This record gives sequence, C-alpha cells and structure tokens, in this order.
Amino acid sequence: AKAREYLLRLFADLGSIDALVLGCTHYAFLLPIIREYFPSIPIFEGSGGTVRYLAQRLEEEGLLREDGSGKVEVLASGGPAFIEKFPKFLADISEIFAEEAHRLK
Repeated sequence: AKAREYLLRLFADLGSIDALVLGCTHYAFLLPIIREYFPSIPIFEGSGGTVRYLAQRLEEEGLLREDGSGKVEVLASGGPAFIEKFPKFLADISEIFAEEAHRLK
C-alpha cells in the first residue's frame, strides 16, 4: 500500500512519457504496480540480465543448486522489522526469479 501511494505521487508529476527505464534491479519487485500506471508503454528493466549473470557465476564456481538444496544466509542492517518481514520478501523474490529463469530458458 505504501509503495503504491508513493509511486502514485511520483508518477503524477511525470505527465506523458513514451517509455520507462528502471535503473536498479530491485525496481523489478515494483513492476506489477508500475505496469498498472503505465499499461501501454515499453518498460525496460535489467533484472533478467542480472539473474543470467548470477546463474553463470554460480555455475562457474560450482555453487548453482537447481534442486533447492542450497543454503541462504542473510546479513541485513535493516533491524528487527526487516528481519520479521524477510520470509515473505524472500518468497516474493524467489517467485519473481523463478518466473524469470523459466522465461529465459
């Protein structure tokens, strides 16, 4: 809800635009909300390239685990509120990256 409200205020000042470039990989998490405001313009974002590069590097290092047996260690400076919300955040990220990885195959 807060993200949607923030984006509404941000986009209200843009006026008419021909395309939108999302310059940070974490903006992909907001793409469904952004697409609501801009349903018909091209939106360019780089998370697919980041995912491909990460998969390549993990494979090169022998760390790629496609069977779900990998371990994730999270170091965060966000405090208890962030840590409390992290499981849902991780589930959302996992879903987005799984969809992207499937689309890229």
